[in-house]
Amino acid sequence: MTLEVTGTPEAIAATIATLRMMAGVEQAYEIPADSQKTRVFMTLQKPRICRTSANSSVLCVDCPFDSAEVPTRWRLDLRRTGSAGQVVARLAEEEIQAATDLISPVNRGTRLTPRERGIVTVAIERGYFEFPRRITLEGLSRLVGVEAATLRTLFRSLE
Repeated sequence: MTLEVTGTPEAIAATIATLRMMAGVEQAYEIPADSQKTRVFMTLQKPRICRTSANSSVLCVDCPFDSAEVPTRWRLDLRRTGSAGQVVARLAEEEIQAATDLISPVNRGTRLTPRERGIVTVAIERGYFEFPRRITLEGLSRLVGVEAATLRTLFRSLE
């Protein structure tokens, strides 16, 4: 995560000290731009729910952190319907309450071409769908040799 902090040198120092103390912040590096502005690059811990889904070969369709619903609804794509129970069990190990609400098969009419499947595989392996992302859309675009706008359209169609 990148932040730009503005203010007096004292206020900037106090803000950065507060950021470093926040839960979930692993590192915070500061790069002064001028006397009134500093950029802060922060490395954040992955939320437990993201670690669990990544370790379970889950592709998040809707991020629970973007939901205003209580309880939060989380839509996933799983390789096998039997994986749902494993995901719920792993979440329980992380002390996160979860239950399956609806399991439905993927619409076979929206199958990916081998090239699209390869691109999605690379995106998953390189951390594009993780929080925070380990690769940008532009970086992924360069890596797979496809325009960023085309990738964005592909990923939206997967939703």
